[in-house]
Amino acid sequence: LRQAARGAGATEGTPLHVCCAAASGFIGQLFCMPADVLKVKVLSGDHGSVSACLRHTLQHEGAAGLYRGFLPAVVRQCPVILVQMPLIEQIRCVAGLGHI
Repeated sequence: LRQAARGAGATEGTPLHVCCAAASGFIGQLFCMPADVLKVKVLSGDHGSVSACLRHTLQHEGAAGLYRGFLPAVVRQCPVILVQMPLIEQIRCVAGLGHI
């Protein structure tokens, strides 16, 4: 994301790092959420296997059922990422390692 933003004319710095961190947190949660939902459902004992759980969820809730709780998960994830990634970038710059 950062490389694409820089190619579009964005300058390296904290605002770019914060925006990219927010986007990466959102995208990461988007891809991890279905597995998290299935894990919780399987561990709760409602379904015998992951495939049975997936089949049941898709039949009764549709694809949106795999993203149940997405907003709270993003709200939990973003503050961590918004602090962690720009902080890592600043520490690397101070240490003379340059940007990731």
